[in-house]
Amino acid sequence: MAKQRPDVIIMLGGGTDGTSRPVLYTKERLAAFLKVKKVFYGIPIIVSGGYSTWTSFVPQYREADVMAAYLQKHGITPNMLFIERKSRDTIGNAYFSKHIVKKHPNWKNILVITTRGHKERSAWIFKKVFGSTYRISFLEVATSLPSFRKNPGRIRYERELKMLMAKALFLGCKSGDEKALAIRLKKYHPAYSKSRTAKELGETIRKLKLKYLGYTELKVKR
Repeated sequence: MAKQRPDVIIMLGGGTDGTSRPVLYTKERLAAFLKVKKVFYGIPIIVSGGYSTWTSFVPQYREADVMAAYLQKHGITPNMLFIERKSRDTIGNAYFSKHIVKKHPNWKNILVITTRGHKERSAWIFKKVFGSTYRISFLEVATSLPSFRKNPGRIRYERELKMLMAKALFLGCKSGDEKALAIRLKKYHPAYSKSRTAKELGETIRKLKLKYLGYTELKVKR
């Protein structure tokens, strides 16, 4: 948890089934935040998430829209919510959220909400994308989903994916240089590029997911 009161909160999306209801990690993160929302009263919230790179369909409702509607239903006023619906992975969460943050020069202390076990890679990504100008802290949410909590390959997957992204997307990019990162995203990232290299990287990540997690796409019980 942040040692000082944040200027802005970034809540990461964590799955959608295409409907307007929160599911999977998204639901858990929302529920955890609402339990402590009084502590963060008056702090703007960026809800960040389109849909996963690995989702086999384009959902009608983006993760960010689902989160925003749910938070409003539970007392968060619309003027405190900023919607980022372009991202399709954690790098996108950081990159596109920074576009919003930069419009508010006083937002320097950022609290990111994500799932426990996802912090190590998320912290590395956010520091790479935001640079030393910003202070990044985390609120880690416990999960009951077996795909994360009871998966012995999760730690290996998180660390190997981090190393893979370091070479493929951040090599030569100075921390905080989103212009350089934008070029690499458009050339090499499977979610934001149609290049051959991007497709090859996507296949490599799929193999990692299958090897360590046993799946490529989270399934929602209806």
